Amino acid sequence: MRYAVVIEQGLLGFSAYVPDLPGCVAAGSTRDQVVREIHGAIEAHIEALRNDGRPIPAPAFSIEFVDVAAEIEAVRVPLALAVNGSGSSAPRG
Repeated sequence: MRYAVVIEQGLLGFSAYVPDLPGCVAAGSTRDQVVREIHGAIEAHIEALRNDGRPIPAPAFSIEFVDVAAEIEAVRVPLALAVNGSGSSAPRG
């Protein structure tokens, strides 16, 4: 089977998840590492489903890359701003 995997880069590394397999996730410090980790996570997830007598979801999720005319400049957001948008660790209220 071939499953779509979403890989995201965060402030501290990379994470990955499989939309067709809820709960199947992985993390790593590099993209290559997270790809290896999610491969193992998929195998373990499917094995656990089989052992529990549950059905294995067929791959259904798909992705499409869309080209846009505008150039987009990537901006890194400081962790404090990413968490609550204010730059303060105090809860918003």
